[in-house]
Amino acid sequence: MPTDFRIYNYQYISMKNTPIPAEIVDKKVAESGISSVGKASIREVKRLINEIEQASGKEFVRMEMGIPGLPPCAVGVEAQIEALKKGVAAIYPDIEGIPALKQETARFVKNFIDLEVEPENCIPTVGSMMGGMAGFMTFVRCRKERDTTLFIDPGFPVQKQQHRVMGLKYETFDVYNFRGPKLRAKLESYLEKGNIHTIMYSNPNNPSWICFTEEELQIIGDMANKYDVFVFEDLAYFGMDFRQNISAPGIPPYQPSVGKYTDNYALLISGSKAFSYAGERIALMIMSTLQQRVRRPGALLQDEEARSRHHLRHGLCYQFRRCALRTVRHGRHPQGLQRRHLQLHRRCEGVRREGRHHEEDIHRQRLRNRL
Repeated sequence: MPTDFRIYNYQYISMKNTPIPAEIVDKKVAESGISSVGKASIREVKRLINEIEQASGKEFVRMEMGIPGLPPCAVGVEAQIEALKKGVAAIYPDIEGIPALKQETARFVKNFIDLEVEPENCIPTVGSMMGGMAGFMTFVRCRKERDTTLFIDPGFPVQKQQHRVMGLKYETFDVYNFRGPKLRAKLESYLEKGNIHTIMYSNPNNPSWICFTEEELQIIGDMANKYDVFVFEDLAYFGMDFRQNISAPGIPPYQPSVGKYTDNYALLISGSKAFSYAGERIALMIMSTLQQRVRRPGALLQDEEARSRHHLRHGLCYQFRRCALRTVRHGRHPQGLQRRHLQLHRRCEGVRREGRHHEEDIHRQRLRNRL
């Protein structure tokens, strides 16, 4: 074997018998424009494998996407069918939310995480990606001097892409060399600068499957309390640390969460993995009871009665739904999302006023333009 052999050295592979002819792989890699397959994104690898499958007629074992592939619970499927038969698909849900869903969400959080939350603080979102984006857009405006998110990696790469799309700042570090007590000093080195508004991480993590210990979660909670920053906890792989059985409701052990150690938290719980509902794009954002009542000095949100929960539910999440519907119906580019992001920013700074009469004026003008 050559001393400079690498797993993606196709010249060497081409000399061996492989399940798929190396010439096909070489050709498709060259056509893809990927400079290094080992550094390609998940979606780039998926597209490349699709093309190799088509050209070779050989099927790959697909492990590049986090798709559970298990049948969802029959209770949920039957309830969804029954709801569709009752005509719910033809009616917009109440903007205040469906009481039964919010109450059951709060009950779920108590039974499986052992956290007390108010039903009104449980916000359905179109997947955790939407919940994360709405959260980032809100948290960055809670204090004028704090404009940066701190990611504890490995994490979900799309969340950084969202920051780039919205023009938001972020910093990041790999937690591999900072496990246990070392995490405290590492976090403090970022937080003491005073520009961090949110700490973001995934627990359990994919693809490394790092699971934070109770000691590490307490350190994160302590740092959040000391520096008054938000903690955004992505629980996409809820309950998938199988070293402990958390399947019994209301009985320890529970899903570990930073919510045990700070009230400055928001959780993202996805239905995709834990409930095998990936195709439905269902998730929930849960905010702590204290967090919605906090008014921080220097906030860019000018309305004195405004709270994080109110803006997430009535502002951002609603705007995301409208933008998504327009994109699907009219084939629009996601520029509408950027426009709404700018409108929110202008409202927060008082440039564009907000209120029922102002919105009515806008709708009248749009109607005249369409006529």
